Amino acid sequence: MKTPLLWCLLCALCLVPGAAFGHEFIVKPQGSTALKQGQNATGQVQAAHIFMVSEEAERIAESPLHIVGESPVAVTVEAPQGKPWLAYSFAAPTGGPFMLVGWRKPQVWSLTTQGIMEGDRETLKKQGKSVASVGKYEKFAKTLYNLAPNAPLFTTPVGQRLEIVPVGDVSQAKGNGQPIGFTVLLDGKRANLPLHATYDGFSKEQEEYAFTLTPDKENVSHVPFSRSGLWLLQTQTVLKENVQGADTHSLKATLVLQVP
Repeated sequence: MKTPLLWCLLCALCLVPGAAFGHEFIVKPQGSTALKQGQNATGQVQAAHIFMVSEEAERIAESPLHIVGESPVAVTVEAPQGKPWLAYSFAAPTGGPFMLVGWRKPQVWSLTTQGIMEGDRETLKKQGKSVASVGKYEKFAKTLYNLAPNAPLFTTPVGQRLEIVPVGDVSQAKGNGQPIGFTVLLDGKRANLPLHATYDGFSKEQEEYAFTLTPDKENVSHVPFSRSGLWLLQTQTVLKENVQGADTHSLKATLVLQVP
């Protein structure tokens, strides 16, 4: 268990190149993800350390959502007053498979002698700040709707820079431990990155997953869906890229699906 003081220190390390990453960016549906065409769907855009309980609301302009499927529709995103999340809603474009895709646009944060501040080295130095390190942080999310046998949509990449993609038939996840294969794509290529998996309500501790999976020689991780419910998959990496005055570029990706 992490004490409040320890957690504050870990959060500060999120801004040190190569360290942790801060909140997960999660698109969490409310109710069933098996929808009929035109049925209203709602959910939360979350920033969470406890899965899947949101701790703060992202900025709407920096957290766009869109539908990937046969008939894309508009997605409404709002900030409910006093709530630590964004709320989304849309009318299901089809009774067949589709995905809701999210992007937390890049943010640049710096670790300074006066604390953690948003902004790059040049901007903060002009304000008289002493900057120790700068990180660029970008996050991606996907949520699967209407799981159907051998749906090619789900195994087709959507083009996120860091992306979790099924390589097996996700409709076969039945909560009985039957493993389903997933791969992580970085810049469109399979990457040798660990995949974390958990289900809603698994733990009230921060940053705890039910499984941490190591990819095989084909860079496929096999997730043992051990129970029914809403599942979260997560991966992350740090690139040593000098972008927007940052020392590193941190990427995180999540995928949510409902196991019957």
